[in-house]
Amino acid sequence: MRHAFLIAVTLACTTLTAQRRQRDNQREFKLDHFTHKVVTFDAPSIDRGEARYVIYMPKDYDDEKQSKTKYPLAIWLHGMNGGYHRFHDNDGPQILDELREKDEIPPMLFVAANANRRPLYMNGMNGGDYEDLIVKDLLSHLEKTYRVADEREKRAILGVSIGGLGAMKIALANTDKFGSVATHSAVVLPESLDGLPRRMARRIEWIAESNGLDQVLGNPIDAKKWKTVSTIAITKEMKLDELKKLRIYFDAGTDDRYDLAPGNQQLSKALKERGVDHAFELVDGGGHAWGSGATQRQLPKSLKFVAATFRGQQGKPASKPTSRPHKAGRPQAGKK
Repeated sequence: MRHAFLIAVTLACTTLTAQRRQRDNQREFKLDHFTHKVVTFDAPSIDRGEARYVIYMPKDYDDEKQSKTKYPLAIWLHGMNGGYHRFHDNDGPQILDELREKDEIPPMLFVAANANRRPLYMNGMNGGDYEDLIVKDLLSHLEKTYRVADEREKRAILGVSIGGLGAMKIALANTDKFGSVATHSAVVLPESLDGLPRRMARRIEWIAESNGLDQVLGNPIDAKKWKTVSTIAITKEMKLDELKKLRIYFDAGTDDRYDLAPGNQQLSKALKERGVDHAFELVDGGGHAWGSGATQRQLPKSLKFVAATFRGQQGKPASKPTSRPHKAGRPQAGKK
């Protein structure tokens, strides 16, 4: 099972074709509670020196009566061959708006970040330091530009697929900056490469070299360095009091085309073994990311989860960790 999972991860990193180029012309729609705009900012951590994001802000953000209000912040990390447009074009803003209409999330700043075509969200990659792009460049820019709440409990990081790997890894490494993390269809790398067939191990090393990952993990891959990018290994080895600072939500589908559910189940098991409360949902029949409709169905759950942290509801997670699959709802038609 682990071997099939890892094959799926390597294929996801190398064989996905570009589905859409980043666009400035966004899909138009009416929102009742948010405005949105695309922003370019200085990003010294990466070679090109700048990056973009789309921000969704409360409609009354600029009203005089709100001039001293500081808002909770959620940062969204996209997956392979993606960008901020994935969130924008796949009903993400409408879901935000509907949840705000029902007061299931508070007024907040939601930022869909842009990385690169193969965003492993690690430092030392071809093109620059992509973890620092998020943690240093983007976060610092947002703090200087908008009225962002200071408390870590009012800051969350979320992601899908490879963006889920990035979000979880960044949250675990920065518990002083984020109070909650939520992921969908996330890549969860195994704790160790020991025991893998030689051919597969060589394939992974080739993948690492072609993506610049060998600069981070070594060539051949160094076992100790590998553990720095495996969220399973990280959760087993980090200080328990730091780990318990985070409120953690993640889900994965049994029909994920990259077979990512087993890795997510192993992550849940690792957290349970350390006595860490978290919310994990295995979705029966659930597919992968936006294209299957899985993220559209599950996004309200993750948003309500981080919203509970924003509102100071620091008890146990709304959903208990479970390995029993929950039925996937009917996918939304016409989504790409």
